[in-house]
Amino acid sequence: KTLLNRCQKEFFREKDDEKLIDGKIKQTQEDKTLTDQKRQDELEELYYQRSKLKKKMLGNINFIGELYNLNMISAKIIQMQCITNLIDKKNTGLYLYFSLSRSLSLSLSLSLSRTP
Repeated sequence: KTLLNRCQKEFFREKDDEKLIDGKIKQTQEDKTLTDQKRQDELEELYYQRSKLKKKMLGNINFIGELYNLNMISAKIIQMQCITNLIDKKNTGLYLYFSLSRSLSLSLSLSLSRTP
């Protein structure tokens, strides 16, 4: 139970971190006080941070899929929490959704089809 709660907290924290980084990118792009070189350097660092965050998110999604395959997470949790929240995200969410789909076995679709 503690492990599942930790995964859920990480999932939502990463979602907030992604919004924060995207906001900083937009702010840096619009900042007229920066020189072109300074803007480019800051954007490069922010893109790197976003890339690291996406890799971490991907790892967590794959971990959640493996927990499901080991019957440690129910199909309802996958459907109601993970898939719903991934679909709410922009491009990253779709990528993570398909990654989760790959790591889940066929049993998820069978479980969901039997769930009322």
